[in-house]
Amino acid sequence: MKIIVLDTETLGLDNPLIYDCGYVIYDTELKAKIKEKSYIIKQIFDNEQLFATAYYHKKRPLYIERLKSGYSKKVGWGSLVNYLKKDIEKYNIDFVGAYNSRFDYRAFDKTCSLYNKPNPLAKLDPVENDIMNFIHHRIINSFLFQLTHHLGWIFPLLQQLLMQYFYDLLLSL
Repeated sequence: MKIIVLDTETLGLDNPLIYDCGYVIYDTELKAKIKEKSYIIKQIFDNEQLFATAYYHKKRPLYIERLKSGYSKKVGWGSLVNYLKKDIEKYNIDFVGAYNSRFDYRAFDKTCSLYNKPNPLAKLDPVENDIMNFIHHRIINSFLFQLTHHLGWIFPLLQQLLMQYFYDLLLSL
């Protein structure tokens, strides 16, 4: 089985509009990551006045560095929707999950509605349990979080733990 795990950064919390979307496609049988993508949404990012309202607006230099290095790609919202839809079809994705599932799904609905695009996640079965609580119990409150964050290991370690969490969760369905 293949799953997609995504994370978004948005403008606002009540009416969230996505300006950063990353996702990982994971094969539960191989226990391996198949694909990882990171997109910055140009409609918001290129509007500096609008982007200045984002909670993480001070991370703009980091986003620029990610774009320069090729880690992230700047695209229009319609392109992100198309890329995501193609990946979902190509890899025959059944489930979608996120760090804060309800928020990220709502952000996709709101952003798709604003740009009049179909939500590429709408036909997938959501993993209703988000992983926020998992992270709090496994990492945030632990010495391991502080150590790995200090040493710069948090993202690969977090990614590994997230994939294992979703694998275990899907096996229990």
